[in-house]
Amino acid sequence: MIGYLILYKFKHYIKGLKNPWKIILTIALTFTAFIYGRLYGEISNNIASGETDFLTDEKFTTLIIITISVITLLRMVFPGYNPLIQIFPKYYPLSKAEIYFSSLINDFYKPYFFYLVVFIFSGSYYVENSGFHFLAYASLALISSHLARRSFQYIVDFRTKSSFRFFHVIGALAIVCFIFTLFTNSSCWALQVISISAVVLIVGFFQESSILSRRSGEIKSKSGKVNIYLKLLLNNKKVRLPLIVALLLKSLILVADFFLFKKKGIHFLDGQIVFWLFASPLILFTYVFNNVWGFWKNLWLNMELKVGDYKPMTSQILRLILFPFIIDLLITVPILFFSWTDYKFILLFYFTTAGYLIMLSFLWSLILPVKINSTFQMKGSTSPWSIIASMGGVLLLTTIKINHWFYILIPLFFIIGGIGYWLSIDLYRKKKYIIVNKLMKE
Repeated sequence: MIGYLILYKFKHYIKGLKNPWKIILTIALTFTAFIYGRLYGEISNNIASGETDFLTDEKFTTLIIITISVITLLRMVFPGYNPLIQIFPKYYPLSKAEIYFSSLINDFYKPYFFYLVVFIFSGSYYVENSGFHFLAYASLALISSHLARRSFQYIVDFRTKSSFRFFHVIGALAIVCFIFTLFTNSSCWALQVISISAVVLIVGFFQESSILSRRSGEIKSKSGKVNIYLKLLLNNKKVRLPLIVALLLKSLILVADFFLFKKKGIHFLDGQIVFWLFASPLILFTYVFNNVWGFWKNLWLNMELKVGDYKPMTSQILRLILFPFIIDLLITVPILFFSWTDYKFILLFYFTTAGYLIMLSFLWSLILPVKINSTFQMKGSTSPWSIIASMGGVLLLTTIKINHWFYILIPLFFIIGGIGYWLSIDLYRKKKYIIVNKLMKE
């Protein structure tokens, strides 16, 4: 069965080459991948020979492997969301293993993987000292990151048996471990990645076996609602790209701080209050969620026409925030735990700032909406006043790191957030016309 599928895919690809422009494009992209691989090999050789003193051969290889992994993970949401495909429905007379591995083969039988394989083999051929090392590690990273992507998409794209959802949790933990392993320089790196890949591969089999149906756009259940809000995030280019940029920027700063601490025992920006702006979920709100109705004005109009009350609308905002917040949490807390020892401060600071920012985002989205005309606009995507208030609150809360007496600020922040939430509901009938005036007029 698997052999027939491979043969069919190969014949289908050969038939597609009847178009001369497709042949030219395939040759050009293959040659480009080969050239980039050779370029990697030559740069690596130059670094190894001591011609570059600010970067080691090992770090350069690690950077390339991380890039391959990150691009493979981001393929599902950039430039558009690509849902996971089941090539054989469950009612076909095939075993669960055949259905699962057929789906895997169908995924790997894509031009993206072909060109990356050309790059990896070309690079490993031209590297003089560590060709096999690069071939093995880059191939592992490519396969592992794709398996991690699939495990995540089972959760997003399909309704599954509730008894099997335990495997979603295992898959999510394995993905977090994989991302963390990418940024560590362990002597057992290959063994760790192979172990994680094996776990995700097995988990993927159970996730595939537990599929009930593809999630529909209808609101029929709680899981269906979650899927709708994910689509509102992923299918909105003006939201998707800023969130990706924000999370990548934050990850870069936190990972740089982690490596700086491990190597020199010091923290980025000396670990002072400015650093903690990036350790909080602030960037999600200054980029997007302090202006929810600016990004989703049609959602607001729908809710206004059908409900006309702000309390249900705040529930919609919470659901939109949930998924990016979970990603931010999974990135931030593990990295901070490995580079800082005050776990109590980290957890209290992170969740207090999160509560404060979320509750006030209801108010900022109502009274300070900004019209979004393009993905990245010069005037900014959220109000400067909301940014100042959000940054000011986060900076003030960092004082609890200076003196334990300032822990009294924590309940005060939740009170301020609660007041902001109450004000947004109370003021809605008077202030909703601000949204109309600023967002609905062309």
